[in-house]
Amino acid sequence: MNLSTIYKNIIEPVVSIALPALCVFCQSQLETGRKVVCKQCFDKLPHLPLNFIDTLKDEINSAYFEDLYVVYQFNPEFKTLIHLLKYNRFLSIAKYFAKSLAATVDSQRYDFVTGVPLHPIKERERGYNQSFLIAGHVGNFLNIPFNDKVIRRVKNTTSQTTLNRDKRIENVKQAFISKIDLQNKRILLIDDVITTGSTLDACAQVLKQQGAIRVDLAALSTPMNFLQNNLEIEPAGLQIF
Repeated sequence: MNLSTIYKNIIEPVVSIALPALCVFCQSQLETGRKVVCKQCFDKLPHLPLNFIDTLKDEINSAYFEDLYVVYQFNPEFKTLIHLLKYNRFLSIAKYFAKSLAATVDSQRYDFVTGVPLHPIKERERGYNQSFLIAGHVGNFLNIPFNDKVIRRVKNTTSQTTLNRDKRIENVKQAFISKIDLQNKRILLIDDVITTGSTLDACAQVLKQQGAIRVDLAALSTPMNFLQNNLEIEPAGLQIF
């Protein structure tokens, strides 16, 4: 049993009993089975305008992927939730996000879904890969197989947070490999946040080199301002109710 399974099946239920089941934002009592955030507050997360996705695709300007899905604007509330998922082990948030992402995707296009891999050192430190959690739930919602072995991260890259676009591209160069035959495969590749698209694009390049005929990218959120930094800094003073 891996750490994410232990947390989800053993530790998180104990925490849920020990702590009052209140929404992290409005502090209203959560419905039975609901965790961290109430449906009303979650539904208030601002969706990304469709025309902005076209702008982002033009900004990435890549031949390695066909389509791009992004659901939310990166705002303070989204930042709180994604950090609770990534750094505080509130894994149930992955399923809420995945349901929203799955609602935007054409499920008939893909042979399988995967996520951006973490380097093994970072995954051991965190205990799980949030992108894999989200991708696994998306696969379940859409009845698409989830494959977490298709691509590996072999370079333990520094954080992209403070890097400009050119340095981000250089940072992930040769960071990913795949040794799987992907001839004529159609793949949905998922990450949590997309900013310049350099990480997702580097993964898509590897998948195409292995023979994939179609690679579509999907992310939960992107900042409306391409120059926004510090996406990975954990919010200070965050209280969980």
